[in-house]
Amino acid sequence: MIKEYYSKQEVLEEIASFCINRWVAVHCEKRLKDGRFMLIRYESGKPLTFSKPSDIKAFIIKHYYLKPRSFYASCNIYRRLVTKDDALDYSGNVVARTPTWDIDSKIDWWKYTIEVARIVVDCLEKEGVSESVYLKWSGNGVHVHVHEKAISSDVLNKIGVFNAVYALVEYISRKIVNKVVNINKKYSVNIKVENLMDPQRVFTAPLSLHRELNVSCIVFKPEDLDSFEIDWTNPLSFKHRKAWRRFIEGEADELVWKAYRLIGPYPGVIDRKKVSKAKLKETKRKETLPVQVEDLLKKLRFCINPALLNIKRGFSSAEEALSFLENALSKYVLGEISLSKFEELVNYITEAVIPFQGLPEETKNKLIKVYLTTLEIVKKLKNREEVKKWLLSHGPSYRRIRTLDEFT
Repeated sequence: MIKEYYSKQEVLEEIASFCINRWVAVHCEKRLKDGRFMLIRYESGKPLTFSKPSDIKAFIIKHYYLKPRSFYASCNIYRRLVTKDDALDYSGNVVARTPTWDIDSKIDWWKYTIEVARIVVDCLEKEGVSESVYLKWSGNGVHVHVHEKAISSDVLNKIGVFNAVYALVEYISRKIVNKVVNINKKYSVNIKVENLMDPQRVFTAPLSLHRELNVSCIVFKPEDLDSFEIDWTNPLSFKHRKAWRRFIEGEADELVWKAYRLIGPYPGVIDRKKVSKAKLKETKRKETLPVQVEDLLKKLRFCINPALLNIKRGFSSAEEALSFLENALSKYVLGEISLSKFEELVNYITEAVIPFQGLPEETKNKLIKVYLTTLEIVKKLKNREEVKKWLLSHGPSYRRIRTLDEFT
């Protein structure tokens, strides 16, 4: 069925067209030893990209033994995608993003999922955004998208790509939360509307198959919501609209400004690109922390999925040192490490790690002060919940961006 499905020209054209200037990921039916599906994001050491149907055909033939099944594309639109550095240069190489509300549900709840999608669409329409909106059935739920060009380059240049898109999605998500809760109560379901606008986020491409379900990722428009039927997603007889290309340039500009004023900037770390050793040395020489210790403390936030605490390589920058502290704090809040372990980590890093990093003396002194001050605060608060409240007072919690090593 899969071979026959991906031999259809319409399917290949829709996937390829959507993937242009996006970083592609492909789920294969072949699984890893731990049961996870194999995910391909690179080809010959370069970010995986498709721009025409023949690219997809060639990929499927080359990797037939892995049984490619589902095609994803980044919400990021890139200026250039040739090297790994290009893919990870979020601050300098991402020219636009596709605002998306991820409605997480189950296929058996499809009627209720459509009701939730209607809530999102209605809210956008009341805020002046309608023509640039399209929806995709993702497999178990729905992705509500706003075409990336509905936000003008002028607004993106002034606010920042990540700030603009995050604020837009978060603003609408907060406005509709009570209505979604009511749907869940009414039908005894658990449907979520999530803001998943992190830098490496990918979404299913139009007309891709779901990674497990025999469901086609069909596109439909807001005017189709009342007549939607789950049979539209049948891969053998799908009903799909190519209207995801339709938009009004700048249609969402006013809403983005409104959202940004209320929500503020993207709360996570954006620029995770790898740099060459030469650039790294240059960064070490130039880096300083021209802010007060108190300001740095206020930047510490609660991460709901902190990274492993690996300090074997030390820190290549002040940002890495602060990120490590943030992860350690979050692990303490989540009960993954004890207070004594946290204190042990802080003492080790301030005595045996930071002093020996290639950073300016002023930077090292401030980092040590931040670590020790944080330890004092944690010991004073003692209760994990109080530490969590302290972190949340600096800003909303966030989900950590997984490293590429975690995408397998």
